[in-house]
Amino acid sequence: EKTLQEAIDAMWLHHTLSAWDADGEEWTSLRATDGATLVPWTGYYLFVHQDDLVLLYSEEEQGQALWDAGQALSPAALSFDPGEPPLPPMLAEPSEGLVAVAYPNPVADDGGVTFTVRGSAARWVEAIRVRVHDLSGRLVYEDESAGASLLWDTMGPTGAPVASGVYLYTVQAELADDWVSAGVDRLLILR
Repeated sequence: EKTLQEAIDAMWLHHTLSAWDADGEEWTSLRATDGATLVPWTGYYLFVHQDDLVLLYSEEEQGQALWDAGQALSPAALSFDPGEPPLPPMLAEPSEGLVAVAYPNPVADDGGVTFTVRGSAARWVEAIRVRVHDLSGRLVYEDESAGASLLWDTMGPTGAPVASGVYLYTVQAELADDWVSAGVDRLLILR
């Protein structure tokens, strides 16, 4: 479990939220900050970068009830359709929110490994490029795919499975026609 701010810091959620302003009948942008509280009966759009994320509301926040338990909401208040909010602003520097992960890591079977771009820049990824090197620097895998993820079956250049060991991988993502690197990370393969 994480607080709202911890989820944003972990890049599970985008830092800009959209909230429905019933008085102005429009979407407004909010920047989540330390101590921010979401009110359960307000309409929000949260831009999520983490699959299967569940948002839980606490009935109490810092000793104060978030809402009056006796407060009734009319069905009309719950059944409006304000439409989609605007997309959150793109980061000033696309690489700022670029995080690449390999799952599973370590790889313990022949099922392969999926490289995925996550974080606040993930929604703008047009393509992904992955390079995997052994510790001697020899390239053992290279591929490119449209979208934000790529599956490697852990086969080497000869078509045979690569040996057990530690490998270094780099992931690049194409953002607005530019290739941006997410850096170098380790991958452990156990056969």
